[in-house]
Amino acid sequence: LRRIFGMGPWIWQQYALLRLESKLRFQDKHAHDFENFDVAKYTRELWDNWVDNPENEEFRRVYYDERLGKATQKVLIQHIMKPFDLVADAANNIGEWDFDSLTFSAYTYCSLFGTGWAIPLTILAIQVALPTLIMYHNRKYVHTNDHFDHPRYDDSWQTQFEMYFYSFTCAVDASASPATDLSREQLQIQELVVQILALLYLVTIVPTSVQLYCSCLGFDDTLFSKIMAIRKSIHGKFYDRFMQRFFYVADLFMNTTYVNILYFINLTNIMQAATPLEAILNALALEYLFQIDEELGSSAWWDPSRRWIRAGSVEIILQNSIERHILKSPALFAEKYNIPVSNLIECCDGDQKLFHNFVQAERDAKDVTFMTRDEILYERCRLLSVEKNNKRAIDNFDKQVTFFGGYPIERSRIAPGKSDHAHGLFNNYRSYRTWSRWASILYLSPVPELDKEIFCGRTSVLRQELEDEVPSFMFGDCPSLTKSSFKVWRMSKDVLTLKSLGKSIMHIMRHRPHPLWVLFEILYQSLSFLCILSLALLPMFILCVIFAGFACLKDPSLVPGNLVVNS
Repeated sequence: LRRIFGMGPWIWQQYALLRLESKLRFQDKHAHDFENFDVAKYTRELWDNWVDNPENEEFRRVYYDERLGKATQKVLIQHIMKPFDLVADAANNIGEWDFDSLTFSAYTYCSLFGTGWAIPLTILAIQVALPTLIMYHNRKYVHTNDHFDHPRYDDSWQTQFEMYFYSFTCAVDASASPATDLSREQLQIQELVVQILALLYLVTIVPTSVQLYCSCLGFDDTLFSKIMAIRKSIHGKFYDRFMQRFFYVADLFMNTTYVNILYFINLTNIMQAATPLEAILNALALEYLFQIDEELGSSAWWDPSRRWIRAGSVEIILQNSIERHILKSPALFAEKYNIPVSNLIECCDGDQKLFHNFVQAERDAKDVTFMTRDEILYERCRLLSVEKNNKRAIDNFDKQVTFFGGYPIERSRIAPGKSDHAHGLFNNYRSYRTWSRWASILYLSPVPELDKEIFCGRTSVLRQELEDEVPSFMFGDCPSLTKSSFKVWRMSKDVLTLKSLGKSIMHIMRHRPHPLWVLFEILYQSLSFLCILSLALLPMFILCVIFAGFACLKDPSLVPGNLVVNS
């Protein structure tokens, strides 16, 4: 497609994404609310205006060439309109974007917005503190329990390993007095309960953990996985803001590594329970702990109508599609879109930030030259409502600054500033709305000459009749031959060999050279390493518990509590 039409349509795509973001609102029942706004109609009007513009004559010559046919136009439009179609589907619960049937973690909300993190941060502290205290208690229990006071145990590492191994894999009745046949029978029953629970973990928890890991990486067909795939793309391109990045890492960690660690702790707890009933209750207690963030996200007061999660999904689709770093770098923009740097800087009046200029953006936002007839009417009504101090009219004609705040939901007006991130939902790219510069650059990209670069003297290379239906394999839209399982393995291998860390640090040093981002990436890669390690060790640990438990049942003298009795 780029060989045929040049890079002009992709420049237009960036322009249209910024235009769309400036239009959308989070204001229920408003005509421009993200659920009510007709995205397809608006973007198609922008496309037609761009194609029919008198300055775009060279592109029209290729676009309407009979040798390409309408089918090629259709494929180009389908490709260029993909992010806008995703926005429309996510905003209106269309197709696979059904938010009503799923529960999302509070961390997922914060990873989408980067705001509203007070309560989720408290929940995160609770979820980390409780297992830590339980592990500390277990450690104290192992060191203070008197069933290790036996001549059989000395200071050698073999006997120390045996001591700890059997203390965590054989049922121990710490409250037992001199053992009777009944107490031994209770120990054996408890050990049998432990084996049943361990077997249950092996056949249910291990596959679920692997599936959840794949889903969090975006290798699943669920809606949650699609959202995480977009977040992963934003994370990989370093397009996200700091708190977005923090809670994305927290969301990944709490859904993968944290869950596996809890199951490790849960197994040790149920193996040290005094009775079979206590073992089962311990198993159920920690099951709730890793679901607290999901329970918060499904609370009636958190996001009752699912508007916030839909708006957040629309926001990250825009965030993933708008190439922020390229739009403020003449060198990167020239490299990607094949326009000389000197021409770009000339169109931007010598500004080395290219499209990124808050003062120019504010000036262009009030310039009727860059408005449609409806936008001119809206601007006049806005000015009149401000002049008359009509608050209801201001709310209608002036775009409201809206933040996701958790509880209570915050909607507040703030003073304009130069930071893009200080302007709330659907308002994060105000500094890039320099329409005067866009008007100059939209038509600068060179258009290929079909006779020289495509057809080369031949009558046609696209001779097939494709007017009725465009095959899905045309122009790179075919499904990848690489299976998801292989992608997971390749990504895991890159993390374990530190290849992924090296690539990320090189990217940071090129685009965002700051020590904080380097440290944060090292933390993220370390947690990813720990996640893969925990996934590998969890089934091995469960198998050890099962086999050691059967050994305890077969030979009761292995149970440390019985060693004291035999002495």
